Amino acid sequence: MKAASRASRIIGALILAQMVGGVLVNFVLTAPLFGVPGFLVNAAAHSQQIGLSVLLGLATGAISLAIAITAFPVFRQYSHVLYGISYAVYRIITKERGRGRML
Repeated sequence: MKAASRASRIIGALILAQMVGGVLVNFVLTAPLFGVPGFLVNAAAHSQQIGLSVLLGLATGAISLAIAITAFPVFRQYSHVLYGISYAVYRIITKERGRGRML
């Protein structure tokens, strides 16, 4: 039970980090790009900010993989079906959340 408790704490921290990363990418780093002159005009002036946004977006995507890897041993103890269902639901939720703004 100690391993499950430790894994749940790690998963919780990873989910919080993913939420913070998503907010930073979508609302802080890319917000100035969608101003009045247009995306292409603003993108030239904020090229480093776009690069940082892309790297942070990739990192938050990697956190999804880390959550699945961390959760696998815990769910495997109880049921393979439970793990499959929980992973599918998580992927659907993250897929739907990512449909907000397209670059």
